[in-house]
Amino acid sequence: MQEILFFDVDGTLLDSQFHMTKSTKKALIKLKQSGHLLCIATGRSYDSLLRTHLTEIINWDGIICNNGQLVLDQNRQILFKALIPRKSVNAFLKMASQKNYPVVVKCKERFISQAADENTVSVHQHFNNPIPPVGIFDQQEVEAMNIYAPKSEDYQDFSHIEDIDIIPCALNYAEISPKGVSKASSIEYLLRHYGHTSYIAFGDSPNDIKMLQHAKTAVVMGQSIEDVKRCATIVTHPIGQDGIMAACLQLQLFKEEI
Repeated sequence: MQEILFFDVDGTLLDSQFHMTKSTKKALIKLKQSGHLLCIATGRSYDSLLRTHLTEIINWDGIICNNGQLVLDQNRQILFKALIPRKSVNAFLKMASQKNYPVVVKCKERFISQAADENTVSVHQHFNNPIPPVGIFDQQEVEAMNIYAPKSEDYQDFSHIEDIDIIPCALNYAEISPKGVSKASSIEYLLRHYGHTSYIAFGDSPNDIKMLQHAKTAVVMGQSIEDVKRCATIVTHPIGQDGIMAACLQLQLFKEEI
């Protein structure tokens, strides 16, 4: 039976050194050979995803970026795209400035709202992403934002801002997306595109929770925090211990002759 599978990137396909294990690469190739549809669902923007070189490993059948803000089909044609309203961007940047939190604004020429602090530097080093230059918001079209703050920040001071969702992450930052947009909501575009009604999801992070909750089968990596593991159908081995391959074998996703 052909399945459609959605994979998070960081902590699921790639470890903290942006390395993919040999067994994970082998699993992806075997899944394609077995006739399954394979898609990426990441919090990264498309340009950041390209820097990982993941798109060169196999021919992906779909890509979801910025936690659902952008959906591309197998030919990299846009199936869905959302933007954060300009008034919401203004309000968010104003509050972030008052709290002295840097914000990276993801637009055509991304920028950071003020000089990077230690939180910003540590997060960008973790994801091997360059810190963009300081810039100003001048009514550009904004896809998403990242705010850099201590882990103790609960973002309640931002709760009055309309038309955005804030997803606190395991590191010292949070991801800001258009309201109501998530990996789970955007997966629906690819399900309809391929005529599927259910999917298998692989993830490890808080921004994967909705995707995992709506999946037919939710595979959670072994190094994940407990909040994510509670969404699991299967908790597999950690990323560095052949977790993807182990889950695929347990789910019997490979044809016997492969």
